[in-house]
Amino acid sequence: MASGDERKATEITPAADALGWGEALLDAGTSIEAQLGPEAAARFERELYLFQRRRAFWYCIAVGFLVIAFLVFDLLDVLHADWTNSESLITLIAPGLDGVLAAMYAAAAVAIQRRAKTRQQVLAIFSWLLAAGGSVMVVAPAFLWSFVEAGDPTRETWEGAFIGGMSAITVVFLMHFLASLFVALSPREAVMPLVPITIAFVATVAFVYEGPVLLRMSLLVLWPIAGAPGVLWSTWRHRRFVSRFRWQTLGGRYRDMRADLRDARRVHESQFPAPILEGPVRMQFAYEPMRDVGGDYLFAHRKADGGLVVVIFDVSGHGVASALAASRLHSELDRLATDRPEMTADEAIVVLNKFAHRALAPQAIFASAIAIEIASDGSLRYVNAGHPPGLVRREDGTLRDLPATATLLGVLDAATFDTAGEVLALGPRDLVVASTDGVHEAPSPSGEFFGDDRFRALVTSGSAPERIPSAVLDAVRRHRDDEPADDVLVVAIWRNA
Repeated sequence: MASGDERKATEITPAADALGWGEALLDAGTSIEAQLGPEAAARFERELYLFQRRRAFWYCIAVGFLVIAFLVFDLLDVLHADWTNSESLITLIAPGLDGVLAAMYAAAAVAIQRRAKTRQQVLAIFSWLLAAGGSVMVVAPAFLWSFVEAGDPTRETWEGAFIGGMSAITVVFLMHFLASLFVALSPREAVMPLVPITIAFVATVAFVYEGPVLLRMSLLVLWPIAGAPGVLWSTWRHRRFVSRFRWQTLGGRYRDMRADLRDARRVHESQFPAPILEGPVRMQFAYEPMRDVGGDYLFAHRKADGGLVVVIFDVSGHGVASALAASRLHSELDRLATDRPEMTADEAIVVLNKFAHRALAPQAIFASAIAIEIASDGSLRYVNAGHPPGLVRREDGTLRDLPATATLLGVLDAATFDTAGEVLALGPRDLVVASTDGVHEAPSPSGEFFGDDRFRALVTSGSAPERIPSAVLDAVRRHRDDEPADDVLVVAIWRNA
């Protein structure tokens, strides 16, 4: 029974089986290590070794029994041979050749099963078996027919060349093609055993066989038939094996990656604050990453007097790299809030810029951010570092922008970075809404951006403050009618009237 590794090695996935010859040739000139890495290359070598060893062993057993069957028939011919005929020499020697071949295949089967500990050893034994067996079946008929012709002057000189040469081509074809049906050999591995056999065939045709030159030239022209089908079939089998392995490996890696990204998203979003729906200053948000994890992040810190500091930042790029950078920025804010419970919006942006300039800018990663600080008495201070403008919705429905007051995080060092924060008075029914650029730049199927006008219309729609973020996110989803092209984060902050 095949082991688990062997079953896995020969398993055909629907995707891989549908690839066909064209897809099997993809990356044919590139090594498995270059395609999938050293770990996958080592596993591929192990699986191919198990597969080829098992199939080479059963090839030896199958052909060995076939040769034994011929041996029995040849022994029966010996019992009924006409010893007055010059061909009786062939009848007498044929069982001996069968016995030699049977012994060779039996020895190869034992060696493959017990001594071949690597794929190279399996191939060495298998190549030796094919080369030796094929050479015997090429040379032996040539010398036997030369003896027959020497003992029977009435024979035409072309008979031995034709019968012996065609017999050699047929037998080598059967041996090699049957081997290709069993074992997935690469092109080089399939051709190598044919080299000594071909040399033996050319030598016998040129120096042993007699007869017309045209006949012997015809045998040489027909000789590729003996090996070409096996080489083509074996090459296809080997490349299909490589293609299956590549698809299985990539499929396994994809499943692992998806599981890792699900875990990463769970950890990533666990650091988002919970909505703050109690106290003098409240906050609600809606978030959707472009992928499993994204570079948009939200930080909220409640002060002792009930005031609230909210920081929204958007790391350049998408995916895991942006999420890692965002997580590191979040950790800096968390550390600041622990060390300075009365942190301000300006301090938050200064700390983020210092860290981004030192740790992220060398990797060409930058971030935009807006920090909004609302005190319990209603005063609002904000700092906008290259972020899309936030909006203040007044009680009468008018809007006030919160434009940029500083450069992107990480562009300038701490000595030259200036927050230039601004202070506003916030009424009891005023609302502050901020978002990342995934809202404004969300494209429709025709390429039209969601834009600032739609965003402003939703903010002034008269909806309750806690409903604004989800309303904006739903509108963005309807607008794009497709997978998100960027991370989307919408935050609403308001005083409890």
